[in-house]
Amino acid sequence: MPARQEWRGEFRTQILTRLYDRNKRENRGFTELFQHHERLFENWASIRQENLRLQMEQRGDRRPSSSGLTEEREKALEQKVMGLQEELTEMHRKRGENASQVLSLSAKLTDREAEISEEKEKMGQVQTQLAGCVAKAADLEDQMKFFQAKSQELEATNELLRDEHQALQLAYNSLEEKYLKNLKENSQLVQRYIEIKAQHADLMNQENENFVKKRQAKVQKELEDAAKEVKTVVEVEDASAVTLVPEATPSVPPLGLDYCLVPKTVSYIFDSTEGELYTVRWSPNGKHFLTGGADRKVKLWECTSNGPELRAALTGANASIMSVDFDNSANFMLASSSDYAIRVWTVDDHRLRHAFMLR
Repeated sequence: MPARQEWRGEFRTQILTRLYDRNKRENRGFTELFQHHERLFENWASIRQENLRLQMEQRGDRRPSSSGLTEEREKALEQKVMGLQEELTEMHRKRGENASQVLSLSAKLTDREAEISEEKEKMGQVQTQLAGCVAKAADLEDQMKFFQAKSQELEATNELLRDEHQALQLAYNSLEEKYLKNLKENSQLVQRYIEIKAQHADLMNQENENFVKKRQAKVQKELEDAAKEVKTVVEVEDASAVTLVPEATPSVPPLGLDYCLVPKTVSYIFDSTEGELYTVRWSPNGKHFLTGGADRKVKLWECTSNGPELRAALTGANASIMSVDFDNSANFMLASSSDYAIRVWTVDDHRLRHAFMLR
């Protein structure tokens, strides 16, 4: 079978060219045979005519003639006739062989035509598949171009992201160095602050001890002086209606300021916090007092003739207030809470001045 050829260009022209090639290839072995057959048939026809003519002459020679042919001529004619008959027989034999060859070649030609039909059908299927493959190849080529463009775009994006990542990495490294440096400085400052606060606490403790000692000495002296005088304790049912009456001795002051009073009734009841109350502290001057509790607020109250009045609600704590206190001059308020912090406010403007973390 011939080698497969690739389809290129216009397929109709290629089909026509291949048909011409096929005709040349199929007719190459039979053209010479048919030409030889035609020449033999022409020779046979001429010999037949010559034979008929000779037969007519032979019949004429059998008649009594005045020419008087010789016996040699008759023998020559008989030999010629026999040669022609043998040649005719040979031609008939070749004609039969040629006829059988023609039949065989006709059968082969029919088979070839059937094969050609099958090849045409296969060719049609191949052309259909080829058209589908061409369309699919075009589609795949478009997809390939699209993905190539997409790949180039992604490569550009990746390059940009790599540059940004490198820049961010450099910035991160710089910030990390600054952070570690600041962390180290912060640790040093915290350590220094703790040392300073410890020194300050020692000084405050020393001052408090000195103040307590002085106050105890003063109280001790006042108690000793008061013990020398006679005092009377008057029990009353209503604390608001209390009157202090000194004994009829010339050593007692007329206003009765040194007399003691034990109250038995409640003067005021009010809600100081929105939850549980944990601590209360009076100011040194006795005008104000602080309350603190579960509502995380430190409230400053003032005592008036109408009862306690709220002056400020100090915020900033993140947990319950556990303890409150005033300084000696009643200018600052201090509160400790469960968030491990101590906060200091001023009494005048109620502003947060300091916050100390204990951990």
